[in-house]
Amino acid sequence: MKQTPILDLTVPNATLRDVMKAALEHGASFRFRSLGWSMSPFIREGDLVVVSPMQGKKLAVGQVVALIQTDSDQMLIHRIIHLDASYCWIKGDNTPGRDDGIVPVENIIGWVIQVKRNGQKVWFGQGLTGYWIALLSRCDLLVPIMSVLRIVIKRTIAPSQ
Repeated sequence: MKQTPILDLTVPNATLRDVMKAALEHGASFRFRSLGWSMSPFIREGDLVVVSPMQGKKLAVGQVVALIQTDSDQMLIHRIIHLDASYCWIKGDNTPGRDDGIVPVENIIGWVIQVKRNGQKVWFGQGLTGYWIALLSRCDLLVPIMSVLRIVIKRTIAPSQ
């Protein structure tokens, strides 16, 4: 059986936003390759990200969502770090001192259900863990803690001789 080739395209953010929004509005999940490092280390540039329609899914602090930024009309994949009935405070995991600000709930177009790196599923912090990641990010402690953990892990795996 002949396999259909897969085409990898780089498209402008506005095109990606419009196509993703259309797919999600029709109830279909949408996958694409991530650009940028604002969600590193959990989502890295080149990772395959799958976004699913909200379809009644309740938003929660710590959830990684696809959203349309109010001021720039750009599509982003970032984490909810605070939630109110009508708005979300959104931030990338790797953006200390900088957040995306308050976004109306209706700007959330989907939620990330899967991330793959080199064909393997990647843990990107969901549920209770995502909640703690969001709290650390909100206080600008996530990046410093992750930096210390990298050093500790590196020394543990490859101790000096």
